[in-house]
Amino acid sequence: MQKTELYLEDDLYIKLQNQAKEAKLTISEYIANLIKSSMKEEKIPFKDMVGIWKNKNISIDDIRSRAWK
Repeated sequence: MQKTELYLEDDLYIKLQNQAKEAKLTISEYIANLIKSSMKEEKIPFKDMVGIWKNKNISIDDIRSRAWK
């Protein structure tokens, strides 16, 4: 774990403090959660499509014949 120092404007710090208190977390925990939730995993395009034709009885010729009817 690494320690990081932040400089925040007073009004931002007060908002952060109130939200952390409401969530029953320390300010550090709250900030860490915010950062984690804002960092999205890199999504691989078309990942969900991998294997959709697996175990299907279809050939490229079948696809071509249906596409160019």
